[in-house]
Amino acid sequence: MTNSKVRDGRVAAQIQRTHVGGYQTSCGTEKPSTAVVLAVAKIIGTDPLALPQLAGTIDPDALDSIITNGDGDAQVTFGYASCDITVTNDKEIRIITNSE
Repeated sequence: MTNSKVRDGRVAAQIQRTHVGGYQTSCGTEKPSTAVVLAVAKIIGTDPLALPQLAGTIDPDALDSIITNGDGDAQVTFGYASCDITVTNDKEIRIITNSE
């Protein structure tokens, strides 16, 4: 497993590679919607602003609300930027890239 730091002035989250094409991180202090975009950008090696808008895939406010206010079993799974994303209510983010 390898670790890399995501740093853009707002986030410093550990991204851990779990298997080929699989990664895990947490939201830290960021909103889940922001953390997803930043983590995906780091994993695929692009600027977050170059990614498609998250709102084209999922309502960012709804994602933030479900993860922040959801019950103990809440999780949201969706596709974004050629990745399968799962965000759990304990603010864990699992990302599987579809390009490897």
